[in-house]
Amino acid sequence: MTNLQNFGNALRKIRLEKGLKLENIADELGITTEAYRKIESGKTKPNTNRLVDLEKVFKMDLVDMFSYCNDNYNITKPTHNISVVNNGTIETREISPDERLAFQQILACNRQLLEENQSLREQNQSLRKELEEVRTK
Repeated sequence: MTNLQNFGNALRKIRLEKGLKLENIADELGITTEAYRKIESGKTKPNTNRLVDLEKVFKMDLVDMFSYCNDNYNITKPTHNISVVNNGTIETREISPDERLAFQQILACNRQLLEENQSLREQNQSLRKELEEVRTK
């Protein structure tokens, strides 16, 4: 099983344990059901923005989502394990509370940077539009 398939299976486990339908997840992500099905089947790799969106949809952080790559993980019994990619395979190891906190802080910073990036892109598009209007006058 590839890393993508493993993560896709993890997303499927989360969705089923939370009693969510594939169609609802796709709608909340703003993608087609088929596009989300490809993520769950491991045929499509979610980009960073999509991972942040998945956090919001499932109301859980990436640490917990990646923990689902471990077959023994259960939503009712969270562990302090993390799945990491090592030489192309996913390994699950226990992390300390300090490591977990550090990882969550890194994710929070990444989320903030993504939001700032999106804001800057929107500003850029607006300025380009204004420039184009000025040029056409």
